[in-house]
Amino acid sequence: VNDLYKIAIAIYISDLQILRDEIIGQRDIKILISVSNKPKWDSVKEHLEATLCMLSGDNFTFHFVQDSNQNPEEFKSIISSENVISLFSGGLDSLSGAKWLFESGKNPVFVSHYSSKIISHAQAELIKDLRNIYDSGIPHYHIYICGRGEDLQQKERSQKSRSFLFLSLGSVIALELGIKEVYICENGVLALNIPLSQSR
Repeated sequence: VNDLYKIAIAIYISDLQILRDEIIGQRDIKILISVSNKPKWDSVKEHLEATLCMLSGDNFTFHFVQDSNQNPEEFKSIISSENVISLFSGGLDSLSGAKWLFESGKNPVFVSHYSSKIISHAQAELIKDLRNIYDSGIPHYHIYICGRGEDLQQKERSQKSRSFLFLSLGSVIALELGIKEVYICENGVLALNIPLSQSR
């Protein structure tokens, strides 16, 4: 779980840092990262790289090294009654999905990723409204991940790897809470690697 969390963050921060050439578009991104189980990650390395290439159009290459430190997990189970994870971006698609989950008799745990102050505020307001309508105890994990310092300020705005980060965060929390279902309620178009344009 901790490895997936670290890898997803490394992918996202790298995506923000490395500018995409306007003509070529495709980038070569190499990531060296320590993991707690190197053989396991080596066995899925090609699949991970192919998945990211399909998602972003970029060539990712991973080099895993064995981590000698046994760090505690970032997330610890504090609730157990909820039965599904729902990624919550704050858009109409995720809000519609939330309504559908409640009306289908499911108990969602919402997971959001901070991307801007405006979107973060919208997410918080919508979660407050959902709590007023359905259940005041609805859990909401709002996770803030970004580069710090001048050297790690965002340079590339396309963020094609953000959905991988978002899904990974939801999966990490699902694993920690023992939840087997993760819902991605979105319109689907931007989940595809469509060409970059102003409309995108």
